[in-house]
Amino acid sequence: MTFTAPENESLTKTNVPCRNAEGVVSGTVFLRNQKGGENEKWGRLTSHADGVLVLCFYDAEFDVDPVARYVLLGFTLCVQELDDGGRLFELRHANQVNESSGISLHFRVAHSGSAERWYKMLKRGLGNGITIFP
Repeated sequence: MTFTAPENESLTKTNVPCRNAEGVVSGTVFLRNQKGGENEKWGRLTSHADGVLVLCFYDAEFDVDPVARYVLLGFTLCVQELDDGGRLFELRHANQVNESSGISLHFRVAHSGSAERWYKMLKRGLGNGITIFP
């Protein structure tokens, strides 16, 4: 059997933007829980056109719905460099009404190259209020 061309010859090739294009950082992160343990998640940090960062955590890389989603407005960032080249990120948001109950996210990015991309994106999106611990 020989190859026959498709009937619809007007199909054109389109470029699909890369999932990790400018404005998106994603990769395996280790989300710390309240008991001190870590849960492996797929993290995706997206920068919208207005500069607002949205951080989503998924159980797996290709999941459609995130298990947690945070709009990073009013957050401060603390970063700790780890011995293995990774970084520990802490995002804090103080409740304006009741300062005792705020949001605190701790997650670790183990790979140094990926950790650097996460850091640059968070630094660019959050601006001031970044603390770095050696």
